[in-house]
Amino acid sequence: MIKKTILSMFKIGNVIAQSTKMGHIESTNEAKSYAPLGGCNIFNFGQTHTSLPRSLAINYYTKVQPVSSSINKIVSEIVSIDPIVFNEKTGQIIEKHPVLDLLDEPNPFCKYSEFMTNIAVDFEVTGNAFIVATGNINNPPKELVYINSTCADVQLNSDGFVDKITVNHGSLDSTTFRLRIFNRNGSRVGRYLAGNDKEIFFIKNPNPYGNYNSPYGFSNLTPIQNEMELYLHSNIHNLSSLTKGGRPSMIVKPRENLTDEQYTEFMESIQSSIAGSSNAGAITVPSIPCNIEQMSVSNKDMDFENLRKATVSSIHTQLGVPLPMVMAEQMTLANMGAANAQFYNNTIIPLANRLFCEITDMLMPRYIGHDSLVITYDRRSIPALEAESVENVKRRASLNVMTDNEIRTEIGLEHVDGADAIYKPTNQIPVARVSATANKDDFVSGEEAIKSIKRKMLSLARPDGSRIFKENQ
Repeated sequence: MIKKTILSMFKIGNVIAQSTKMGHIESTNEAKSYAPLGGCNIFNFGQTHTSLPRSLAINYYTKVQPVSSSINKIVSEIVSIDPIVFNEKTGQIIEKHPVLDLLDEPNPFCKYSEFMTNIAVDFEVTGNAFIVATGNINNPPKELVYINSTCADVQLNSDGFVDKITVNHGSLDSTTFRLRIFNRNGSRVGRYLAGNDKEIFFIKNPNPYGNYNSPYGFSNLTPIQNEMELYLHSNIHNLSSLTKGGRPSMIVKPRENLTDEQYTEFMESIQSSIAGSSNAGAITVPSIPCNIEQMSVSNKDMDFENLRKATVSSIHTQLGVPLPMVMAEQMTLANMGAANAQFYNNTIIPLANRLFCEITDMLMPRYIGHDSLVITYDRRSIPALEAESVENVKRRASLNVMTDNEIRTEIGLEHVDGADAIYKPTNQIPVARVSATANKDDFVSGEEAIKSIKRKMLSLARPDGSRIFKENQ
């Protein structure tokens, strides 16, 4: 017969058993462990995944509020940036081009905003995005269709490169796109085609583990899985405590000696009924007589508030959203402008560059005369960067190396007549003129200069004709 005391501390469900016979505390597994969404182990995602599985990453996005709000904020800014066609050779913006019409209405069922939102969300959440273009592969696409990354199966060849992509989505169900190599301007280019009228494009976030371990992109949510789990557990714990009305911690002591079998049964009963974040606050009636004592450990003692703030802060930081934009205690009028500029320069602009570059590589080769054309955006049209752009122009204009029309171009204004000259202060003359008029004979040594000054001083006289300075002075 063994006398046992059971200490139950419900900090997000951890249960610690204390055996008076063994004289030490040993950890036990939770009977109702809150496994990561999808039942995935933190450090081994199963199969060959070295990143969060795509379906699990999407579940986190839909259930963890800081993740959802950060990604939605990023995506809304990306969608607000209008694409343009830019000629890199001439430096001109082409306002009308068939590719812009295609992007404006990729297919009869969606417009640009919905199409770009789907791509940006999928890429930010899972690290992958798939787009199918229909129509003859040698002509401009007829339609563009977004494919959810969970509906695309990527398979590698023996060299570790993507060999084929199978899509299970709507009318494209069970469609396989295979790798075909083409020559383009003397270079070998790989394209993934299904026949001659369908092509799929794969945008992939770099995976630090390489293709051999996973053919898919690396999800930006992978490094913060623990933080996302903490956020979910704290929500479940707090809600459960409120709805069930129990204490957050207690000591459970049996009143009688227990056999090993009774002890095991008793532990399982305690763990299944009151252990774990989902059972926080539960009130139970054990089948074995016991004493239940409250411990003086409150939610504040368990530092839930600070832990939650640190968790939310880590999530926003990982996703590239400055804290003054999302946390009220850090918002001030002084830092909001700087935070917004930082958000654009460090998060939005790099993502926009990546997506527009990928879209250029996908679409422009299918248009005639595409060599110098790129799909991009006009930085001057972004309101959040307007103040920064004006400040940069003011700083450059102060150097007096730009014409007024060049300055107007920088801030998005049209040229005006008579503003193509560079102006300088009137007290300045060109360096060339100085060097042209200068003569070596005009320059004297220091000793000669002193003698010349002395001669002039000796020549100075008073009105009565007497000298002011004498030779020996």
